[in-house]
Amino acid sequence: VPGSNGRPALAPPLARSGLAFNLSHAGDRLAIAVARNLQVGVDIEQPGRDVRWRKLSERWFSRAEAEWLAALEQGAASREFLRLWTVREAMIKAMGATIAGHISSVTPEPGNPGRILSLPDGWPAAATWTLHEHETASGLCGWLAVPGPVASIRTFELGNL
Repeated sequence: VPGSNGRPALAPPLARSGLAFNLSHAGDRLAIAVARNLQVGVDIEQPGRDVRWRKLSERWFSRAEAEWLAALEQGAASREFLRLWTVREAMIKAMGATIAGHISSVTPEPGNPGRILSLPDGWPAAATWTLHEHETASGLCGWLAVPGPVASIRTFELGNL
């Protein structure tokens, strides 16, 4: 069922189970993140698609990020833009917040998106977050974000069903 800000939520009585989940899709790929007693966010994108990285980074990213991206070769800039975008989106989704209202307030370090330089007021401190970059032979770009420590992260890839 849709929860606040359109975030998917379990229907009662399952909502009392402590399970939380989030999803993201890119093309024919789907990422599902599940956690117990923790909020979780996930975002994936397919590199190579036509992304207006220059325009989007100039509008939504810090000046340092936009300038760093502009100095890169076109293909590298597009990939790095997606890394910076997906870590933001995963964190925003974990907080149950809106993309438009928070995308400029989450600032990862250019070239090292797992290091967060600033976050919106009232969010858990950057050092307390668990951020896990999605790595796969499929070439997807994406992040898992949890606003706190986690005991373990397990990833699974399912082939064509």
